[in-house]
Amino acid sequence: VLLFGSFRESQSAEDTFEIKDTTALAFEALLKYIYTGKLRICSYSETDALDILGLAHKYRFELLEESISAYLKTSLTIENVSLIYDVSLLYSLSALTTICQEFLDLNAEQVMK
Repeated sequence: VLLFGSFRESQSAEDTFEIKDTTALAFEALLKYIYTGKLRICSYSETDALDILGLAHKYRFELLEESISAYLKTSLTIENVSLIYDVSLLYSLSALTTICQEFLDLNAEQVMK
């Protein structure tokens, strides 16, 4: 109805629309999740997964947010733990924050290099 009905969006002569505050890939992934209820987060890069997590948080897709957080917990490395920790704090993901803190404690010397 939105794109084919009497709404302004369906009457637009433009074939494109601007996506703000995210990447096209992350937005496409969210749409895929909305329509199918599934998303293979492991098939995305870490950066893309974080972008998708941001959208999941913004639009309150809690199950998707939890799934991405669980994936990120298993993907922690010396190189990415600081970024993932920052994101966990930004989105108040306490379980992910705790795992990051534990990882940082165990690997503090290597992370600080």
